[in-house]
Amino acid sequence: IDRINSELNLKEENILENSNLYGVEELPDAVNQEDLLDSRSAVKWAHELPKDVPMLIIHGTEDQSVTYLQIPDFVNRIRTEEIPYRAIIYEGDNHGCRNHQSEVLSHLQTWFSERLIEEQPYQEQVFEMISEGT
Repeated sequence: IDRINSELNLKEENILENSNLYGVEELPDAVNQEDLLDSRSAVKWAHELPKDVPMLIIHGTEDQSVTYLQIPDFVNRIRTEEIPYRAIIYEGDNHGCRNHQSEVLSHLQTWFSERLIEEQPYQEQVFEMISEGT
């Protein structure tokens, strides 16, 4: 177990050392990383998203896979496009918001129940930051 934990720590350190702002390892060949990231970023094609489908965004500020720094930019873009959304941000949480799983599941259940079963329309634009102590 100690050997496995040691190997995992080394891998984690290696990933952190070789990661950039977007949490992606540097590409060793001639691929232009910024072009690749731009082409995959929803921020760049928010104008193509349907305006009649509300979005639920749940994210942790300490996410190492998808940096939180992308969220305000994305929210601003969808706000400009007048796309309804509810963004719930968990301060200090990671990818998958593992420290708030019961709350996340509750939000998901309510969201999909209201949208799909009860067919309640959603036209709001809401941004919530939930602090670690709450």
